[in-house]
Amino acid sequence: MLSDPRGRANGPNSLAFAGGVDRISVLLDQCGTMKQTSSAGIQRELEPTRIVAAILAGGRSERMGGGSKALIDLAGRPMAGHVAERLKTQAGQLLLSVEAVSPEFDVLGLPQVPDRHPGSNGPLGGVASVLRQAADTGCEWLLIAPCDAPFLPSDLGRRLSRAAVAGDSGIAMARYGDRLQPAFSLWHASQLEGLERAVEEQGKVGFFEFLRGRRVDIMEWLPRPLDPFLNVNDRAALERANRILTRADENES
Repeated sequence: MLSDPRGRANGPNSLAFAGGVDRISVLLDQCGTMKQTSSAGIQRELEPTRIVAAILAGGRSERMGGGSKALIDLAGRPMAGHVAERLKTQAGQLLLSVEAVSPEFDVLGLPQVPDRHPGSNGPLGGVASVLRQAADTGCEWLLIAPCDAPFLPSDLGRRLSRAAVAGDSGIAMARYGDRLQPAFSLWHASQLEGLERAVEEQGKVGFFEFLRGRRVDIMEWLPRPLDPFLNVNDRAALERANRILTRADENES
């Protein structure tokens, strides 16, 4: 993960923030560090109907026994079901990005969008495939989130759209504390050509590898007791998430 040198003196590749700055535009340079290019106040935001959201569900839960991570039971429902519950009001349509269409995902009740290129091309393969489908149906914006983030912010789409409208990079990304969160991001159709070319020519491409040299608009979330970007990617995280959600259910009953 990339980190910013909050509170340190500025250097050639550093990024420092004044208190209260909510959105910034940065350039990911060839070394993967961040350079500030501009900052702006928050103004307008996109209507949810202009956004298609997708849950990235192509990964396998190798650290939790294999199988689809999206379908692992978490507090009595598939893990991706918790993500869907939080995303469904943030966009006009909610899709499931999968490596290949499978009846095992029918339990989630979401349209499945398979990777356009066979084999695992990583999360960018899914982003390119869903963004292509969205663009073909006249929607220019894609909001993505991973299937293992049951506590993702309920205002993710709204706040990222503010950053996207205030900036002009075509990519808006969350940052929590000192970490960029590329799997929680908003993509404009203008990025489609570059995404598809990277997937076709390079195969499996990581987020940061693709983003190097590109401007990205950043929306910051301040730290809180429960990390809203927590990824449930091992047994310990799964047990913790189960405890949190079980207590929440008990308090509501």
